[in-house]
Amino acid sequence: MLQTNLTITTLPADGGYQLPKLAAELAKIDCMTLRIVKRSEGKVGFSVLPKRWIVKRTFAWISNCRLLAMDYERHTSSAVAFVRHAIIKIMLRRIARLKN
Repeated sequence: MLQTNLTITTLPADGGYQLPKLAAELAKIDCMTLRIVKRSEGKVGFSVLPKRWIVKRTFAWISNCRLLAMDYERHTSSAVAFVRHAIIKIMLRRIARLKN
């Protein structure tokens, strides 16, 4: 049986998402918090940051959708709809694998 009451409480994000507008929008949603994954102060060069690979991998999965290969949309609402379509497609594949 599948668990249906999954909720997202923490959103791990890159340092580029430290925007006041984004923080204000997420403050409207009481159950979500934005957690910025930053590089350690003492490290020099490449280092794997915790949870950052999850964000990069998700962006890569979404980018595989042909509708998102180029930006054809005139309105933001249609771009959001295409991203939702890509995520739904990924989730349905996962659910289908769990049932088999």
